[in-house]
Amino acid sequence: MEKQSSVKVFEEYFERKLVSHKESLKNKIPFAEPFVTISRETGAGGIQFGDLLVDYLNKYDTQRKNDWKIFDKNLLEQITKEHDLPSEMAKYIPEKKISQMQDMLEQLFSLHPSEQSLIRKASNTILHLALLGDVVLIGRGSNIITKDLSGGIHLRLIDTMDKKIKNIQDIFNLSKSEAIKFIKKENKERKLYLKKYLNSNIEDPASYSLVINLNRFSTDEAVNLVGEEVIRKRKSF
Repeated sequence: MEKQSSVKVFEEYFERKLVSHKESLKNKIPFAEPFVTISRETGAGGIQFGDLLVDYLNKYDTQRKNDWKIFDKNLLEQITKEHDLPSEMAKYIPEKKISQMQDMLEQLFSLHPSEQSLIRKASNTILHLALLGDVVLIGRGSNIITKDLSGGIHLRLIDTMDKKIKNIQDIFNLSKSEAIKFIKKENKERKLYLKKYLNSNIEDPASYSLVINLNRFSTDEAVNLVGEEVIRKRKSF
């Protein structure tokens, strides 16, 4: 499938969605469309799962008004674009804890906005995207930020350590010991991010609509399961 540039995707997406939103407000129709958030253990295949889910929904979600889009790494581009930040600011919005000393020094010398300010901007963009609907949002506490929106289906993807190690080795060409170190470091940083900024436990199953063990389901089976629920949810609005 040919990939458009992130900027082009954003422009087309917002142009179509904002027209739909304005029409719904004009006609006093409650504006609620489905969206999906994905939290994942490192190596559990969240990005691949999201891409497959978007392909499934664009094929079978026939009542959608616009194509589904996925926001993962390109979410950083959208945050900087939506809040008029320089593009290099994206590197200061990782899904992990930023060094407090580094943050303090860079604020002192006006190198970048405060850490808390960037997190608020990221959260506002995530909420904005979810309100527009027909999006898959990966990571950055999207499930917590959007928990009060009725259209959300919130997923947590988990897998066995052996499979996660193999996935990370294949993606980054690491040794087994390097892959284990990488997984532990990433999981720790994601956990700290949610705890510090959203006061949430990333491993709490109550934070999700569905926790999927990809050792029990094939990826295709899990995608079909979630896709069918999204379509059912749209029909219930």
